[in-house]
Amino acid sequence: MNTDLFSAQRFPEIRGGDCGYSSFEKMHEYSIHYGKPINPSDIASTPIVGDKITQLYNNFDVFEQGDWVKNNVTIVQIIRNVFDVARSYEARNNDPNDAWIFSYTEGIKEWIHAIECGLRAVESNTLQAKFVIVNYENLFEYGEEQFLLCSKKLIEYIGLNSAQSFEDGLKKIYQHYEAVIQRRIARPIFVTSEKIISQIPEGALTKYKKLQEVAYI
Repeated sequence: MNTDLFSAQRFPEIRGGDCGYSSFEKMHEYSIHYGKPINPSDIASTPIVGDKITQLYNNFDVFEQGDWVKNNVTIVQIIRNVFDVARSYEARNNDPNDAWIFSYTEGIKEWIHAIECGLRAVESNTLQAKFVIVNYENLFEYGEEQFLLCSKKLIEYIGLNSAQSFEDGLKKIYQHYEAVIQRRIARPIFVTSEKIISQIPEGALTKYKKLQEVAYI
């Protein structure tokens, strides 16, 4: 991954392997639900560009290479409890309308790996990028007001101004979260807590707690 991916010319150009979208227009349709839609013309004048890269935890050191070292990079790792991660994997795996093919055991393995990578980044003496941990539960599970406060805190930490336009988009994100929760309540539980616990190796939860303790939110 290099800085060219975030240039005004390259960012709106969707190529194979970039993401789950087939075109920039699809991303545009997605973003409009959360606030201001993405427009290619905005990117050239945008001082800060962010992206969600789900597999980034495999190599945080990528930002210590090439042109990245010249940029002000902030990495935000959101951590979540293993039970919700595992159940989400299994629910998608059992959904006939979802192309997802990963069971709860794969989810637990990915969770463990992400936690270990995050802990190494926190303890690193060489990582130049700003690295911040956020608890998913602290963001979402204490109501909309708490979500807005925590989100604004994170936005300002990154270096953005939490303007009214941000709040409008954040409220839509929280509404989407509430809709997801209602769907989760309505669907059956495909895997029990006992099964999940049986797949967690000794020490993994301790590492997770260490990340929780140093979390910014």
